[in-house]
Amino acid sequence: KQNDLSCPVITTNDINRNSRQILDYFQKIKPDVVLIFGTSMIKDPLFKKLPKNTINLHLGLSPRYRGSATLFWPFYFLEPTYAGSTFHFITGEPDAGDIIHQVTPRLQKGDGIHDVACKVVIESTKHAVKILNKLSKNEVKGVKQKSTGKKFLTTDFRPEHLRVIYNLYDNKIVDYYLNGELKCKKPNLVKQKFL
Repeated sequence: KQNDLSCPVITTNDINRNSRQILDYFQKIKPDVVLIFGTSMIKDPLFKKLPKNTINLHLGLSPRYRGSATLFWPFYFLEPTYAGSTFHFITGEPDAGDIIHQVTPRLQKGDGIHDVACKVVIESTKHAVKILNKLSKNEVKGVKQKSTGKKFLTTDFRPEHLRVIYNLYDNKIVDYYLNGELKCKKPNLVKQKFL
């Protein structure tokens, strides 16, 4: 007979308000590794109870793109090569922990902003299981972030920003880049050797 490991369902907005429910769940299952994805900042008392091997899957390349809407901003700033994700150890500061691994998708003609965002999520999930397996064996080390980059707040985004992507570039920023009409550097990614 298997133990009842049914997971509590809590919205991202309630992660800190209902931390007692999660703390009770942690006490029950005693995780060695935790993967966080899509939540707001985790605060005490829950933050203190997370195991050493707690990582965040951040949709954005830290430190350049931290905070909110970090798959949107690379397109707004005409840097489609910087649309990616970062696996990093969790800290008390947003998206600032030691980087474990970064992922960018293969850009192809016809990719729009939403295509690239979906590709980032798909590629990241392929890497997540391998990273978690290595973490559980303490075979992963992080790399300190050398700069602070830009932390985008939810309030930084305004619908008018979409005019750059849709009205000026007709959602073909990737095509402009692949055709050599947009110059942007490729990011220097942190990669684990086993991936």
